[in-house]
Amino acid sequence: MLPLPLLLRVDRVLLLLLLQLCICTFILVGAILVNVTIDDTFGDQFYTLFPQYTHPFLPPNQHDCYPKYIPDTNTVPPVWKQGPTCTTCGVKLDREQVMRGTWYDGRWDEHSKEQTRVEFTFWGTAIYIYSIVSNRLIDLQSYEFYIDNPNLPVGNFTYSADGSNSYDYHYLLYSNTALQDGQHTFTLASSKPDDGSVNGILMLILFDYAVYT
Repeated sequence: MLPLPLLLRVDRVLLLLLLQLCICTFILVGAILVNVTIDDTFGDQFYTLFPQYTHPFLPPNQHDCYPKYIPDTNTVPPVWKQGPTCTTCGVKLDREQVMRGTWYDGRWDEHSKEQTRVEFTFWGTAIYIYSIVSNRLIDLQSYEFYIDNPNLPVGNFTYSADGSNSYDYHYLLYSNTALQDGQHTFTLASSKPDDGSVNGILMLILFDYAVYT
């Protein structure tokens, strides 16, 4: 049996090694980047954050209605509908191919004073926005992206349909991996294409989900 002073020294050494191991483990865990998904309907699985759909959202008793032209203005108000439960929407998707079987269908007329927008808050250093894009020639898909400043776009996107009447799922609309670590507000909004070619076609947004790190 070892003498008591030696046993005490061994215990202290073991304690110091255990403490160092705990510190190293804490630093390693803190350095791991985690991807978090924000679903269009079910939100952020960690913090229960949900996307906010703006201007306006149809009440339940009008949920299946298409946007109606406003009398004397020749415009259509921007509107969001839940894709899977909308029985009159022109877009019919394969629920097996979208995130958690849900998406939001947004429409916007070029003459409307309000943009169709979806926004959410997240904490992190990177953001990725995924949508479904339509290859139907009757669907115009042009968007702007905002982070923290709702008046200053950080990017834009216009999709050129190939006329095949098919849909591309899990389509990356926008990504940014150079954000300062902290809280951010992201906004996806309808916009006119760079060349201004609209010709009375309704804008379409099929928002599916976002991923932040």
